[in-house]
Amino acid sequence: MTEKSRRRWFQFGLRTMFVVVTVCAAFLGWLTWEWRYVHARKACMHKLLEGIHERGMRIGIMRDEDIKMNKGVPFWRRWLGDQAVPMLVYFPSSIPESEVEEIESLLPEVSVIWKGELR
Repeated sequence: MTEKSRRRWFQFGLRTMFVVVTVCAAFLGWLTWEWRYVHARKACMHKLLEGIHERGMRIGIMRDEDIKMNKGVPFWRRWLGDQAVPMLVYFPSSIPESEVEEIESLLPEVSVIWKGELR
């Protein structure tokens, strides 16, 4: 005669499993969105630094206390490799406004001068 094991395995309901899977999926989706944003910022910064001499742009490095966003980037984006960019960029009027707006949206801490105006 065999004895049944008295050990009771951990049990959970189907609803609990769906909640856990949904929370994990939402977290991973948010993390992916943040990673893509960091990647886009790095690509924008690379493009900006490459085009300095070719397009007549000028860049000045600002002190940390002059950054528009005092705290820089959030800690979770720093974990993903992002960093604050304390600089002042002067764009000549030959640069299209759409490109200037893209840089402003991806790098909000950068001060931009375009057509003689601080934006």
